[in-house]
Amino acid sequence: MENSTFNGIKFVFNGLMLRFVDFAKEIEIAAPNFEHALWVLLDRYPRLAPVLLDGQGGVRRTHQMFLNGESMASRYYNDPEARSELEIKPGDSVFVLTAIAGGT
Repeated sequence: MENSTFNGIKFVFNGLMLRFVDFAKEIEIAAPNFEHALWVLLDRYPRLAPVLLDGQGGVRRTHQMFLNGESMASRYYNDPEARSELEIKPGDSVFVLTAIAGGT
């Protein structure tokens, strides 16, 4: 459950991902850690879950996440415990990008 005493983290989406979050480019979630914020986000936008997560609950490798402009370590993609240990600080933002296939 969201609590206003927790710090807020902003999830930022663009491109194809926008349709799964009702075209909201920025979504702020108040939570004690990244794992909790992720599940609040997925509860709020249930169509996002099967697109963002694989069958084991890990973030699909077709998506890249950047915390405050820095690529998130791979352990945060598949390890809920690591995501739980990642505390949210005021002003944190996570950009969720999708890899686009193509080229020649």
